Amino acid sequence: MLADAQLLDALHGMHGGREEAWGFDVFAFDRLCKQKVGLQQPPPYTATLLTYYLLHQHGLFAAFPALERAKMLNWLQAVEAAYVPSNAYHTSLHAASVVASLAFFLEQPTLSRQLTPLDRLAALLAAMVHDVGHPGVNNSFLETTRADVAVTYNDQAVLTTLTLTLTLTLTLTLTPTLSLGLGLGLSLSLSLGLSLSLSLSLSLTLSLSLTRRCSRTTTRPLPSGWRRVTSATGSRA
Repeated sequence: MLADAQLLDALHGMHGGREEAWGFDVFAFDRLCKQKVGLQQPPPYTATLLTYYLLHQHGLFAAFPALERAKMLNWLQAVEAAYVPSNAYHTSLHAASVVASLAFFLEQPTLSRQLTPLDRLAALLAAMVHDVGHPGVNNSFLETTRADVAVTYNDQAVLTTLTLTLTLTLTLTLTPTLSLGLGLGLSLSLSLGLSLSLSLSLSLTLSLSLTRRCSRTTTRPLPSGWRRVTSATGSRA
């Protein structure tokens, strides 16, 4: 499908001016992909095509000769298929939208100068997988209803841990040669990059949780007879 002139023309729009690149219409691209494959054919794999195209445009297949195109394409398709299509928001089309947004930032000169090929590879793949397996409800719902996945991960950043686990499982079991083909050093670096990218939301979740707990603690009324003490700097002790 990437040899199709209309699809390539739509994708090349991501490399136009700043407004054109940021305004890339992922919904229009998805409709075009569906038009090309037809309603009776397999899924159009919109996110896969977009991510594969960007990997090529950023020169990552050339930077990592051991990264075979066919194996990467199979892995991307497996990831996209693991998104839940019945979700209202967290679908593979959402993944495609995030990949497209990331691509805009990767091309900004100030950031671009700081990035290595491995940085770009890890970032694009992390964007592709960032919500894979998401059931369409939030952590609070899963924890309150005692969903199996919440019990499995002990109510600790359930969705982030689910995504990370599923991503690594897909990499190591469905297409094990993808990671092995990169070489041990690059494979470990890529896995680390994916893990760190996905763990950002874990850190944010824990930070917000601690902030809420501290806020509740400091605003509780003091026991009878107690009073708050203000230090010389004006802060309360």
